[in-house]
Amino acid sequence: MTESINELRCCQTVWGGFIPTKFSVCSSDVTDLVPPDPIYILSSRMSYLPVVAVDAINTFRTSALDFNNMNSDVWFEYGECPLKSNLPIGVLFDMVYKGSVSDFPWHIIIHYSSFPRDQIIRCGSKDLAYRHYAHSMKQALYLLTGSTRVFNEMTGAKQDQLWESLCSGNRGQFEAVARHLRPSPDSARLLPIRLISANSHRTIQKNIPVYMPTSSPPVLTTLQYVLDLCGDELRARDAMLSSQSQEGVKKEVKELSHDITDTAEQSAENRSKLSEYLINGIQVPSETPLYPLWSLLAHADLF
Repeated sequence: MTESINELRCCQTVWGGFIPTKFSVCSSDVTDLVPPDPIYILSSRMSYLPVVAVDAINTFRTSALDFNNMNSDVWFEYGECPLKSNLPIGVLFDMVYKGSVSDFPWHIIIHYSSFPRDQIIRCGSKDLAYRHYAHSMKQALYLLTGSTRVFNEMTGAKQDQLWESLCSGNRGQFEAVARHLRPSPDSARLLPIRLISANSHRTIQKNIPVYMPTSSPPVLTTLQYVLDLCGDELRARDAMLSSQSQEGVKKEVKELSHDITDTAEQSAENRSKLSEYLINGIQVPSETPLYPLWSLLAHADLF
């Protein structure tokens, strides 16, 4: 009973995470003599930028160069970095935010032109955000069960309930549907885990088994297994990025999405390990078994 209460508190804490956010319109997109005032929002870590910023997008559009084109490519920027708005807000924040709590709110610029197509994919509306969310959930379900049938055969009302409860932050309504999508550890095929580098913003996704491959009796795979499996590839990618830069990157920040982020320099003795990481904004001991970690801290797309 105590364990169930603790799990409930953990999930409520994850769903109750908000980031103070300031949205402004890009000055080069404004046609008015006086730009519109910024809009301040508490952004849910579980949601998506096109969802929480829908009022800001519509408000600023009337002052933008291309305001008559409702299909213009809206995109978001923080610190001169285009944001991958197809990812959950919590993932983005852990990837790119370089300030401290005292620097809040997180200041995001909304653009209506000059879409950086070589850096991000289009996801500037609530409808597009849903398409990316549904696609990601299908990927997760395929890894878990080997099929997307459970989602494809779900009624439209159930699919809408998943999405709308995510948009409104209603975990209870979300869980009423989502709990039937998560298989037990014995029936799960693979775990939907992504590792994202906050340095290069590249994603690594491997086949992660529920149980350690050579364990007898069966032992649940741990977080350290994933860090060891993906660490060398992440460092190689970041080393390549660093070599192309005039100044080397001294620290690495990695995120395993759900969201695992590594931010520590690697010593010569420990180069095969990633020493810091975040999952949904939380640093978790590396020996933690993955399955319960995934079931408690996964995002709404089940990654």
